Amino acid sequence: YHMSVCAYGIGGFIPLLAHHQPGKEHVEKVTDLEEYGARYKYKCPFENCDKNSGRQKSIGYKEFSIHAGVMHGLLERWAETADIEGSKELYDLLKSLREEDNNELPEIPKITCEELHICLICEGADKEGKNLSFAKDKIYQTRYHYSVCLYDTGLYVSMYPPGKQNSTEDGKPRDILGREVKYSCQEKGCTLRRKMGYKEFVIHMANDHGGLDEILKNHASEQVRDMAPKLVYKRK
Repeated sequence: YHMSVCAYGIGGFIPLLAHHQPGKEHVEKVTDLEEYGARYKYKCPFENCDKNSGRQKSIGYKEFSIHAGVMHGLLERWAETADIEGSKELYDLLKSLREEDNNELPEIPKITCEELHICLICEGADKEGKNLSFAKDKIYQTRYHYSVCLYDTGLYVSMYPPGKQNSTEDGKPRDILGREVKYSCQEKGCTLRRKMGYKEFVIHMANDHGGLDEILKNHASEQVRDMAPKLVYKRK
């Protein structure tokens, strides 16, 4: 463990264990990476590892790297080619111990990285908004958060007019909860058939039927516009 921490600290694992952090493809120092999982998280990709079984949480690059060094031969791989004092002796020792146990040096599997971010609309006003994910299996939840956040901006009113029976004099929806006026989705193929209040209806339309994508790609904020392609969701 100690040697894995040391090898990590001098950047020895960076060339061996892909971090997939945008704009940091050529860094050599671990301090130039986001190490602790605040924005980028990893799950151990090695087979039959306790770190990727059950409900194990994703971890930061530092913890992931040291874990791979201790448990999956990454330290041995580094020591084999490292050009520092003692590295050859360390390699010979690790190789010998592994071979005594009749174990092969595992190949490094494909590494995936989960990118997190703080909501660009509410700026993390709630707990959910502080840890939004771009991972494919979580993108729908992230889209839902943005769809809800955008409701209070008033951008949905022109996109989804509430209709005369549910409009105030300035065109805003009068009944947003559906106590008097309800709406139903008319999009072909949509499985949501129950009637909804205006707020739920427009959030559904934005999240499931393209309204969110339209707003994001035309948003006044360049940062939001740049994020829009990452939130594209394709239904199966």
